[in-house]
Amino acid sequence: MNSKLPTFDDLLIETVDTVLSSIGEPVKNQLYIHLENDFSIEKNNIPAHIGEFSKMLHLIFGSAAFLIDIRFMKELYLKCSELGTIEYNLEFGNTDLSFPSYVVMMRERYELLR
Repeated sequence: MNSKLPTFDDLLIETVDTVLSSIGEPVKNQLYIHLENDFSIEKNNIPAHIGEFSKMLHLIFGSAAFLIDIRFMKELYLKCSELGTIEYNLEFGNTDLSFPSYVVMMRERYELLR
């Protein structure tokens, strides 16, 4: 195990921040405020509440949230693969590829190869 690598939670928070920043800083900041005020989830606690975070995005953005989910998944994969903790050729099989399910799968793989 390589303790110099960031934790998966740190990578996930960085991923969320990167993708939301691409939407726009004011939008990102309002989402974080909404998340904290209406869902009692602080930015640093998103990994522990990924399902609630995903629900909030889907409530706010409707069907467009799926596009954001895809960007989260791509960015998370890139961050993990750059660190050499995720094999390039992942086999997804019949896995539910919702963002929360993807996070669970990537966390398991990251911790195995970390």
